[in-house]
Amino acid sequence: MPSDFDVIDALGARAARVHSATAAFLEGQAEPLRDAARLLVETLRGGGTVLTCGNGGSTALAMHIETELLVRYQSDRRPLPAMFLGAGASTITATANDYTFEDIFARPLQALGREGDLLVALTTSGTSPNVVRALEAAERQGMRTILVTGERAPERRGVVLRWPGSGADEVQDGHQLLVHALMDAVEAELGA
Repeated sequence: MPSDFDVIDALGARAARVHSATAAFLEGQAEPLRDAARLLVETLRGGGTVLTCGNGGSTALAMHIETELLVRYQSDRRPLPAMFLGAGASTITATANDYTFEDIFARPLQALGREGDLLVALTTSGTSPNVVRALEAAERQGMRTILVTGERAPERRGVVLRWPGSGADEVQDGHQLLVHALMDAVEAELGA
């Protein structure tokens, strides 16, 4: 029996959801987005490093932030200091084995982060224990933080960007837009 699924219809429905979610986000989150862009630019302009972390699909996006800053986004500009905290498989597995999986980002952050740096943490739920621990470690070290999460995430200190969506995929669609908007801000201020 043939499927009734049409990938073109699916893409159109997803694009409509992203459009609606973008309007809702901008209505309630314009100031936090401006704050996040300002923090990112101030950190990089001041010689700080952007550290990133996230789980699953958010890991890929956290790594994407590192790449956009270290290599390039749109303009041919100087590399900007950034580091994804979970890049070393041996470090992750050793930390999970010797301590706990909840420490896989906090442990390297304690060694590498310093006051004046910025942690950009991504989690669709806002409750991933290893991301929460990294946020807490960053705060203890005097770092500033940006949490990119979903609309149902618990309250946190620092700048919090809450993307509306009923599922992780919808939230992650929005997170990609937010990351690129932040990169637009970085290159407008610090580009070639």
